[in-house]
Amino acid sequence: MDKHLSLKIVKKQDFTADDQSFVNQVINVINNSELINPNKAMGFKDVDSIHVCCTSSYANLVGLLDKSSIKGLRDHDLPCEIFEFGDEYRKQDKTILKNTIECGYYSDEFFEANNFATHRGYLKISKYPIINQTSNHILGIGYEVDNIFLFNPAKKIIKDSKIKFSSSHRMNLVDKVSLSEMEKQVIYWFLQNLSDTETAKIISTIQKKAKPMSERTVQAHLNNVKTKLGVYNRQELHDILLELGYGTFIPESFFIKQTMSIREFQTPIYNN
Repeated sequence: MDKHLSLKIVKKQDFTADDQSFVNQVINVINNSELINPNKAMGFKDVDSIHVCCTSSYANLVGLLDKSSIKGLRDHDLPCEIFEFGDEYRKQDKTILKNTIECGYYSDEFFEANNFATHRGYLKISKYPIINQTSNHILGIGYEVDNIFLFNPAKKIIKDSKIKFSSSHRMNLVDKVSLSEMEKQVIYWFLQNLSDTETAKIISTIQKKAKPMSERTVQAHLNNVKTKLGVYNRQELHDILLELGYGTFIPESFFIKQTMSIREFQTPIYNN
């Protein structure tokens, strides 16, 4: 029997002593993350989408003067334009909890609304269930925010290619398809309408490969993805990737590695 089938969503009033201890440890991870990386924007909501805690960086992004002010608030209570999408974010949270999946979405309005010149740019927001695997209880949702303009070293290449990102507040359940990191990179550039030759050149530049990637290698990766998705040509591949949400997906390898993630504290059980 799949272990995820025995998971149970649990509200705070129904926590076991072990659940409360686990949540306290999650809160400590979030607080300690600021000692390692003061710019890390992350936090934790309960199963009713009520914020429990966050880092100072996240509080700053959503217009709060102090991180402790977020406790007890929902997204539509926050003093920034994120409140307009509070109901949609609540629906996302319910889907994450029900299906024990991770979701990510991209936005540019969030930074623009707060008018932080040093943070201006596109955002990647990741959310995932917080699971106490001792009790098999789902206790809430962890969230982390990354600035896409922290790309390293893809930033310059992307800007030079004049590629524009999609701005979207919808959920992308892209992790439901098991793709390798290289396949994710190849389909990213494929969806930006780059040729296989251009894709090979960009990936070789990003990875600083001694032996440049060939056009044939790119095609091999695309063929593997087509096989996994059960499609037979490039147009079908393009259409199904957009349908799955890859149009606003950016590979993790494009981001600078952030330290002290809640993910490193637990091993969520995802429903594939």
